[in-house]
Parts: sequence; C-alpha cells; structure tokens
Amino acid sequence: MPHAGKRVSDHGSLMKIRLLSWNVRRANDSSKRKLIKALIRNQRVDLFRLQETKIHAMTEGVVRSLGTGRFLDWGALDAFGSAGGILICWDKRTLEVLALEVGQFSVSCRFRNVEDGFVWMFTGVYGPFSREERECLWEELGAIRGIWEDPWCLGGDFNIILFQRERSRQGRLDKFLVTQNWLDQFSGVLQSRLPRPTSDHFPILLEGGGLRRGPSPFRFENMWLKVEGFKDLLWSWWQGTVVRGSASFRLVAKLKEVKQKIRFWNRDVFGRLEFNKNSALQQVEFWDLVESERSLSEEETEIKKETKENYKKWVLLEEIHWRQLSRDIWLKEGDRNTGFFHRLANAHRRNNSLDKIKINGVWLTEEQDVREGVANAFHQLLSENSEWKTDIEGLQLNHLSTQEVESLELPFSEEEIRSALMEMNDDKALGLDRFTVAFWQTCWDFVKEEILELFKEFYDQSFFVKSLNTTFLVLIPKKGGAEDLGDFRPISLLGGLYKLLAKILDASLIANEGSFSSSKGLHQGDPLPPYFFVMEMEVLSVLITRAIDGGFLSGCRIWGRGGTEMNISHLLFADDTVVFCEAKKEHLTYLNWTLFWFEAASGLRINLGKSEIFPVGEVEEVEELVVELGCRVGSLPSSYLGLPLGAHHNSLSVWDGVEERVRRRLALWKRQYISKGGRITLIKSMMARGNLERKVHLVKWEVVCADKEKGGLGIRKLALLNKALLGKWTWRFACEKENFWKKVISVKYGQEGLGWRTNEANGTFGVGCGIAALSQSLPQLYALAVHRNATVDEVRDSFFGQGRWNLRFIRAFNDWELDLVGDLLTILRGYRLTLEEDLVTWKGGGNGKFGVKEAYNLLFAPNDISFLKNCIWVDRGPNQSCLFCLGGYVGEGSYPR
Repeated sequence: MPHAGKRVSDHGSLMKIRLLSWNVRRANDSSKRKLIKALIRNQRVDLFRLQETKIHAMTEGVVRSLGTGRFLDWGALDAFGSAGGILICWDKRTLEVLALEVGQFSVSCRFRNVEDGFVWMFTGVYGPFSREERECLWEELGAIRGIWEDPWCLGGDFNIILFQRERSRQGRLDKFLVTQNWLDQFSGVLQSRLPRPTSDHFPILLEGGGLRRGPSPFRFENMWLKVEGFKDLLWSWWQGTVVRGSASFRLVAKLKEVKQKIRFWNRDVFGRLEFNKNSALQQVEFWDLVESERSLSEEETEIKKETKENYKKWVLLEEIHWRQLSRDIWLKEGDRNTGFFHRLANAHRRNNSLDKIKINGVWLTEEQDVREGVANAFHQLLSENSEWKTDIEGLQLNHLSTQEVESLELPFSEEEIRSALMEMNDDKALGLDRFTVAFWQTCWDFVKEEILELFKEFYDQSFFVKSLNTTFLVLIPKKGGAEDLGDFRPISLLGGLYKLLAKILDASLIANEGSFSSSKGLHQGDPLPPYFFVMEMEVLSVLITRAIDGGFLSGCRIWGRGGTEMNISHLLFADDTVVFCEAKKEHLTYLNWTLFWFEAASGLRINLGKSEIFPVGEVEEVEELVVELGCRVGSLPSSYLGLPLGAHHNSLSVWDGVEERVRRRLALWKRQYISKGGRITLIKSMMARGNLERKVHLVKWEVVCADKEKGGLGIRKLALLNKALLGKWTWRFACEKENFWKKVISVKYGQEGLGWRTNEANGTFGVGCGIAALSQSLPQLYALAVHRNATVDEVRDSFFGQGRWNLRFIRAFNDWELDLVGDLLTILRGYRLTLEEDLVTWKGGGNGKFGVKEAYNLLFAPNDISFLKNCIWVDRGPNQSCLFCLGGYVGEGSYPR
C-alpha cells in the first residue's frame, strides 16, 4: 500500500468530488428556483455554478433559495442589464475557499480540499458573443493563470467552437475543461449530461475521485519478459506442469497453473513497480550526494554505475507497463514517453467507465444493475428464436471449385502456425485467458508442442475446450455522450490462442461484464466474421439483382460518352449497404419485401431506425415514402462511413471532418508529453496540416522532409505524397480490369482504346523499345509510316508462326535511309510477339509494380549528400536517441522541439 500522506499516483485521490454547471436562463423566478434547488439537492454536489441568473444584485436570500444546507458559501458576478450573471456556491465542509476573483466574464475561486489538503482553482465562465469581447475573456483567463498556478477546472458556456460539427444544435455549449494535473488528482473523472427540468440548456455534472472496489484480475505484463531470467522461469514452470487429457484441455490447464506461479513471483520477487523505481532513484541520489562530499573509490564508482543502470531498467519497465495499458501501439517503448502512455491509459479508463446506462428507456445506475442489465440484453439479442426461416436454394450464388475446397481443407503446418503467430500484434487487448500475444511469441520454443497438438485436435475432431472460445464482451461508444445501450458497439476480446486459430483460418480464406452463451451471432473483433458477412451480403446482392431483373426495382442508370450506359442498383460495404431506386411508393414497397426476405434467410436484422433515405433532386411527398420503410429522411450533402457524400469536391465543407481528425491526432497535449522521437512517429502516422511548412524551424523544412539516407527525418511532404497516391489510382485503373469502380468511370468518362487511360492521348505515342518510343528514337522513319498511330496488333502478321512485323511506309527508302531501317529491324528483333494480353509495367522499382514510396522518392528533389544512416537510425534503437545523434551530426544544435 502507498505510504500515509502520499497521493495514490495510479488511481488518483480517495476523495470524491461532484461539480455541477448549468445555464438556467433566469433564476429570478421563485417557482423556477424551486426546480433548480430540487435538482441540486438530488445530485448532492460539492460545488454548483449557475449561469445567466439575470439577477442584478445577488443576495443571501436568493442563494439560500437555490442551495441547500447551512454550510453553503458563494461568490457571484451580477447580471449586466437583462443578460448574464454567474453564481458559484460550494459546501464549506468539503471545500475551503482561499481566494476569490470576480472579473467581467468569470468568477474564479482558489480552493483547498478539506479532506486531503489538495489546492486547486475553479473558474465559472460565461463567454461573450462578439469576437472583440471574446479576446477580453482570454486576457481575463490569462490574468487568472498569472495569479494562481494551481491545477485548474473551468466550467460554463464559452460561446466558441473547436470543431465545425459543434455548430449544430446538438453541439454541447456547456462543458467543463480541466488541466492535466487536476485530472491526475481525481480518478475516474466523468462528465455527463443530466435531464433538464427547466431551461433549454442541459445541466452538466462532473464527478471523480474515490476508488471502485473489486477484485483485480490477472493480467500478463509484457514488461516481465524484459526481466532477466523470467523466460527461464516460464520454461521451468511450463515443463514442470504435467496434465493428462485432450490437447486443448492440457493447454488450458497449463495456462492456469503458470498463471498462479506468475502471481506468486510477481508478489514475492518482482514487487511493486513504482516502489522499486523510487527505491532505485533514491540509491542514485544517495551516491550523487556522497560524490558531492568526497571522491568515490573504484568499487563505489562501480556501485554507482550499477545503481544508475538499475534505475534505467525500472524506468523502461514502467514505460512498457503504461504503453500496454494505453493501448497505443504506434509508439514503441524506449523513447521516455511514460507520461504520455500514463495519461492515455487514464483517459481510456475514464472513457471505458460505465457508471450508468439506459436500456429499453430505463436508466440503470447501480453497478450490479448495470452488469445484469447489459448481460440480459445481449442474452436476449443473441438467443436463437423460432421464427420462420426461408431457404435460398433457388438463388444463383457463386460456388467453390473442387480444387478450392481441397486447398481449404489442408492440415495446418508448423511454419504456417508460427508465421501467423509472429505476424500478430503483441499488444492486442487481453482476452479471458489474460495472456498477451507477446507471451506466446516469446515462449514459442517450449510451448509450440502443445499449440501444434491443439491445431491437430481441431483439424481431426473440429473440437477444442469451450474456455478457449470464451470472450470478454466490452461496449465501445459509437459517438460522444453515448447513453443508450444501442449507442454502444459490442466488441469481443478474444484469447490469444483463439485469435491465432482465427487468423490462420482467415489466411486460408484469402489464399466487460456478465456471462452468457449465444446460439446465434458473430464475434465483432474476430477476424473471421467479416468474411461471413460478405457471404451473407452476397445473398442480399442476388435478391436485389433479381428484383431489378423482374422490374420491381429500377436502380440508377448512368450515361456516358458515345451513348454507353450502366445500371447501378446497390453498393455493398461489408455490413453496410446503399440501394438506388426511383422515388416511387411501389418501389419502396418491393424493397421492403426484399429486405424482409433477406432477414428471414439470414437471421440478421436490418436496423431501419439508423437507416436513411436521401432524396436526390426534387422529390414530392418524401415523408409518405419514408413510411414504407420506417426510416429517417436525410439530406445531401452528408457523410457516409466517415466520407463526404453529395458535396462538390471544391466545397470547403468537405474538408471539415478531415481537419477535425488531424487536429485531434496532433493535439497540443500530446506534444507536451511525447518525446521528440515520438513526435516524429506521430507526424508520420498522420498527414501534417498544410500550414506546417510555414512555421519557423531550427532546421530547414527541406532537410526535415529529406529521406534518412540524406540526413533528414523521413517526414513526407503532403503535396508530393498526394501526387504519389493519385498515381496509385492511375496504376489501379490500368491494371484492375473487372473492378466495379473502373467500369463506372469507364462508362461515365470513357477510356482510351487500350483501356489504360480515361482520355485519348495527345500527340504522338508508340511502342516503347528500350528507353524511348520508336517515334522518338527514329523520327525520320516515323515520318514515313503509313499508319503512325497503329497498334501492335495492326502491324503484326499472324500468318507466320508466332507472328512477324508487317511495316508499311509511304515510299521506298533512299540509300542513306537503309541504315535507319537496319537499326529498326535490329531493335524489333529483340522483341518476340506473343498472343498474351499486354501488361502495364512500372519502371520505378518494386518488381514492375507501382509503389507509393518509390513514386514519392522520384517526385522528391534529388539530394546527393551522403549520410551515415545505418550508424544513426538503428533498427531497434529508440527514436529519441537516434534524433539526438542526428542533431549532433547535422550541427544545428537540435531539431525542433
């Protein structure tokens, strides 16, 4: 347990705190104040802030009519005219006010917690509407920060947005903002919206602190694998456990036994991570103090060196621990990003907390009720029902050939299993067995025998023990402010061995609470279900196609150049579908029947409540059409699967979502806690914003964007990267003959005769023999050709075996032109004609196949500077160390902070 008087760093303060912020829109009405007081009494808050009181002079009597108890204290900003007014009240038994400042737009208090002595600030804000006055608000808040430097919590309506989506009426105007050190103090901080008994604004509740009691489940820590001798212990424990039974039973039993031994070793040998790190630091400080008083002996110098290495070891282990908890896998350990991983893990803990939930319109707030409610809801959802089922025997579906079936039924090989295991991410979320993939990867040498026997048992008997397929079902919110159970996406956390089995089956196909069993449904999070969804959606595709052929649905007909046309009836995106039909009542009726038939055949349920109809053009009586399907009416432009739909490509609104995602990914708080080496990885993982190149850097941006072999950081320039990515689409257009998207573009815009371009080529072109086309290497003969734009097939005479060249010119050759003819024949002799289809070849590298990396390197300006890349950018070296060496080599002092 932590020492007395010290804060629990991993879990926050033991003190609970509840804050309430509410724009009441007038508190000078006695009947309205009764409603406000009832909500405050019911929530039992330690502090509440009311905005827009519209009271010119706040009095003790008004405060008592709003708050409860004789221990109430308060501070207020009076209303100006008929607008504004802020009131902050707090319980003196919980909070001791040290200072209070009233500004033009805010009221700020400096508090000390009575229970633990923690000092912090609170500011209630009501932001002005005009931009000029808003600048005064920022200056006012800056002045408060200049007076006090304590952890800070702000609450109120700032009347400003961060992202474009907040302009909607559903955007939250009232909110709490806190600094990181305030967040570190209170564990499980949660901001939630309460029902509004009055006013058109929702009350916002901020609660945190305290520790939820409960058993601490076993979790395999990847940091243990870095401890010297731990792998040898795992080997001895594994080999020393003898179990009889089926292969899967023996494997599960061994895991259970090893798990217990790891528990004892962690408690008795490894110890507490934070305590060991602090003890190592104290040893380092001790020898630093001794050295400052006298010279160290040779033996003491060696001891000091060992203490420093010991401290570094515990720092690295701590970083690995928090990286694993953070679930952030794009940064690797070793770059001193512990603070970033710590805060990310705490953020996940806050976001994943489920203190209350609404199920079938009923709020559940007690922990046990939430557990049972969620488990019962999914038990009912995933239970088999006895509804009528139809068959699909009459549908013309694709079938596997005998050879394809045999290839799927081959036995598992050791190399196949090992390769699949080593390709898996070692930091994936833990399943019910609580062992990470890293455990299996590291211990493959002595656990492979049991794993191979498990796969053999599954192949021979199609069986393994039930516990290997038992999963954790966790709920991931689909949107911010999720409240109803339908707003959460269920994800199954699978055990490592089942993930491995599913991954191998997947490769063959492509050449938190409650317990229940499901008789139908698929695990979301399992690699296999996407393919099952594809097979089921093929049935829907065939049903819609038959409805089109029968004239029951129409689809969308597009016309292109030259009178070509194409009918598009539907688009499938895994478990999401777009259907095109005419705005006629009978067509929607037929579509409803088609969907009903699909539900009866597949057992799936189409969520019409989340479906939308998008009218294109002027559609009369659209509300009546919607009744046929029971869904909502949408409007264009909109967003579909995260992409803009229906907006002009030059519209600025198309980029709102992109800019928001970039802002979130490159958030300022990440820069504060990620090392410089980690920032390189962050920038590479998200395209930098366009104005990044216009900022001041200690090293030229051209150098930063240069490849590592040229002394740069390997960060790509956005404009050139965009060109390379567009080149990839050009390559796909040339190579992908039967893809649906190419067919649509070809019909709509046409294509050049060879099918490699959308437009006719301008100017001369020809067969490429060597470096240039023949029209460029032999221009004199090209001028004499009868058909200058003839294809290869037109000048090839197939009468003679494999074919020969049949070249035609407008006149006989002169004596001085015969040498040119000889050169032409020499060139053509090296190319043998075949009947195979022509292929497009990429000459920029990659074995003739286009690569974005190679294309980008060709677009980037060449740099002849030689650089010792392999001496600095070591494969497994931390980016932080590599960047330090690079800064010293370049001689610019350092790279940008």
